[in-house]
Amino acid sequence: MDFSRPDNARKINRIKVLNALRTGNMSRAELSRELLINKVSISDITESLIKDGLIVEMEKEMTTGRPATKLSINRNAGRVFSIELRKASVSVSISDTLGRVLRFERMPRSENLWQDIRATCDRLGKDAKIFGAAVVSHEDVEIDLPWPSILICPAIAEARAEIDYVTASLDGFYFVSWNETIEAAYLKNQLFDIKSFAHIRVAKSGKCSCGAEGCLEAVASGERLRETTGLRSLREIALNDDFVRDPSRAMVFALSQAVQATGARSVMLTGELSALSDQIYADMQTKLTSYLPAERKDVIIFRSNCKEGGLSIGASILALDNFFYASNILEALLKLESSSLHPLT
Repeated sequence: MDFSRPDNARKINRIKVLNALRTGNMSRAELSRELLINKVSISDITESLIKDGLIVEMEKEMTTGRPATKLSINRNAGRVFSIELRKASVSVSISDTLGRVLRFERMPRSENLWQDIRATCDRLGKDAKIFGAAVVSHEDVEIDLPWPSILICPAIAEARAEIDYVTASLDGFYFVSWNETIEAAYLKNQLFDIKSFAHIRVAKSGKCSCGAEGCLEAVASGERLRETTGLRSLREIALNDDFVRDPSRAMVFALSQAVQATGARSVMLTGELSALSDQIYADMQTKLTSYLPAERKDVIIFRSNCKEGGLSIGASILALDNFFYASNILEALLKLESSSLHPLT
């Protein structure tokens, strides 16, 4: 996008207003001060957004001066889908424009994968405007949906949910999605998918899908633990200390390698298998501290805030980022502005 063109500049200002209102309700005057856009332009932009049904006016708030009319995102302007693909099941959820999950359904995975998904989405979405969908999968699948869609790995989705949940910065956090498969993401200014984490060697034996022996995936993944325990519920496995003691030690060894390689300041476990007992978490922390050199012993292992809901929440947020708020355009603009201020970097 040519950011200097007047029509594109107006589009960018619309995006800025939507993203500002995403954080909370604001008046036109507040938007003008916050975004450094003159009041006339703000008035034109907000009227256009109201006409398009993307934002709404709230009741006037009485102040010492003139009553201020607050603006807010129209939660019902449209919907986004988050779709989670697992080996044996599929989960579909639909969310409003502020990321609130409205309905959730899980079904067995069949040969008619995308036909079943589309039918479920049509039922959940009914006559709502659909902005787009995020498909969460560790597989490289070809998406067959009638809406704009993105494919993301579980760790990215769960990390995005945690980032949205916590008010403090999580920059420097290493996220591990511990589900049927093991995925990792690292936040350093932006989220990076770390595909190599699940294949750190933690044991002498155990055939991995990658062809190697002793990978973390082959020893501690949910799929592997289902085989060794005979249980189907990952949460039930996670709450049994005897089942997860050895896998958690393998996880800690892999984390010690990842922390050293990336310089991560903290770790967060997400996913169904992160629902470990306090005792297992304490044991993992002690073990991690013993593995790390003196200058890195302050690295802490945190448990997920969003728990098993992180996948749906994070995927919804990512779908909104891409197809409603277009925050990726703002990020590109910020990078462009930064490079123009620092041409030698």
